[in-house]
Amino acid sequence: MIILLGNSVTVKWTITKCDGTAEVINNTANLYIEDAFDKFLLAKDKYTIVGGVIDIKIPGDLLNIGKYNLVLVDGISKRFVSKNAIEITNNPNEVTASCNV
Repeated sequence: MIILLGNSVTVKWTITKCDGTAEVINNTANLYIEDAFDKFLLAKDKYTIVGGVIDIKIPGDLLNIGKYNLVLVDGISKRFVSKNAIEITNNPNEVTASCNV
């Protein structure tokens, strides 16, 4: 999804096992956002976890132009990555996602 710079991003990320069943994610799991240069922990009030579904709301002022991965870490043995999940652009013609409000 490509979002225009300055806009908030809402993502629903569903994590499943290879057999298609939902992965059980602990509510204490940490969600990180990373680009090629940096990684930061997203505050717990910016996402919720129910079963294998993570609802994420990222304020527009947290992200700059570039591509971002979502990284969920649940304990020491579970790490899930969604590569290039979010792309931020300053070109309105490149935008592929929007909210109809």
